[in-house]
Amino acid sequence: MLPNVSNYKPTILYVEDEESIREELSRFLNRYTNKLYIAVNGQDGLDMYKKYKPDIVLSDIKMPIMSGFEMAKNIKQIDSKQAIIFTTAHNDKIDYMMETIELNINAYITKPIDYTQLKYKLDMILEKIKSDLELAHYQKYLEDRVNEEVAKNKEQECILFQQSKLAQMGEMLNMIAHQWRQPLCVISVTSSNLSLKNSFGTLDSKEIESSCDTIIETTQSMSQIINDFMNFNKSSTSEDVLLYKSVDEVKKIIYAQFQSIGIELDINIDKELKVYHNHAHIKHTILNIILNSRDAFEENKIDKKLIKIYTKQDNNQIVLIVEDNAGGIDKNIIDRVFDPYFTTKDDGKGTGIGLYMSKKLIISIPDSYLDVESNNGHTLFKLKFKKI
Repeated sequence: MLPNVSNYKPTILYVEDEESIREELSRFLNRYTNKLYIAVNGQDGLDMYKKYKPDIVLSDIKMPIMSGFEMAKNIKQIDSKQAIIFTTAHNDKIDYMMETIELNINAYITKPIDYTQLKYKLDMILEKIKSDLELAHYQKYLEDRVNEEVAKNKEQECILFQQSKLAQMGEMLNMIAHQWRQPLCVISVTSSNLSLKNSFGTLDSKEIESSCDTIIETTQSMSQIINDFMNFNKSSTSEDVLLYKSVDEVKKIIYAQFQSIGIELDINIDKELKVYHNHAHIKHTILNIILNSRDAFEENKIDKKLIKIYTKQDNNQIVLIVEDNAGGIDKNIIDRVFDPYFTTKDDGKGTGIGLYMSKKLIISIPDSYLDVESNNGHTLFKLKFKKI
């Protein structure tokens, strides 16, 4: 709620060296303000101004130690918008006219003081002060609202990111299970063979040694699978990223599952090609894209399933393209694929946040972008990076 400034009373600094004038005008000013600061010369007035920063400065021009004019020059250097009224004899006003015009003095009140005229000038300045206060309060109100919305959006982004990570972790655990199935079968068969031969008394040391070697090699392979998954989920900072390495680490994760369901991967990337980005962000984005391709192949019953990953370059940009032939994306919905919670998958089969978060991850680095095209049954996701 915005504060009401209609009853606001300004703080005033009054500077006057003549005691009788000072006492008389102070009585008037005390009815106009809740806080009146009084100084007897320009130096005293400047010191008080620095300490209290009043709304209005009312000052004589000719004073000992430092004149009102010199004081005003110093005050305007501190705050060029400071409201200042000079009280002055008629001749002083003429003598200092050009200098005070340059200082942008708000008003001149000729002595002896006309209180009606002084109040009119003070009221004009006060209305400007109230207007500025209302504007400042409104700007602060808008800034607070914007900050609140930004904080809400950040919180929502964190929730979406965690949901995306959990969904991706579920996919990866499923792939671990898939990749472990064959080596576990090898270990089981080898162990059963050893046990069977031992029961018939036909087991010899050579057979034991060979079987143990098989089990050791298989468990090492399983251990490497775990290492691949752990490395995949390591966070990283922005750095020079080898695109081939990012794609290869994704391939290690999905290769066994994709091979089993007949999806061919065709990767054509220069092994030395670098971009400035975040290695983990690129990997997670590629993984999200090709998992969507996998689901599209399953939904559209494509016989020859192919995902091509390759790059194109121009003078300023490197584009990493992930292209599939899984049927394409309907032109009526292609503009929505990066929207949060948008999905074409059946209930329970998609969260609608994977591609949304992928785009957020890619564009988090300046001069990077992610977009999508669909042509003749092919979908092309394009990760765009500034060339190093």
